[in-house]
Amino acid sequence: MTVAKTKKSIAANKVEATAIDQIESLFADLPEKPQENVSLREAIAALREPLKASLAKGYGYDELTKILNENGIEIRSSTLKHYLATAQKTSSSGTRKPRAKRVQKSA
Repeated sequence: MTVAKTKKSIAANKVEATAIDQIESLFADLPEKPQENVSLREAIAALREPLKASLAKGYGYDELTKILNENGIEIRSSTLKHYLATAQKTSSSGTRKPRAKRVQKSA
């Protein structure tokens, strides 16, 4: 016959107050963790200035898309154009303007 062992609940463990202080200090001293991956929209926003400068030099969206795709940023020309236009709107006005509410006409 086997006797079942009673498992001690993790919640029943005691923690020393000094350990809390040490760990709190450890977390406070952690450096900012760099972001390993960014969204496609964030990548285009980060590259907005050089992309706009390239457009001003006469390059087209198709050409810029080809360069981006060859260098690890998979994007379509239409998406690039949309993201650049969106980034331009939000950077020039600071924030987006709220949409005007439509007033329904009574029949």
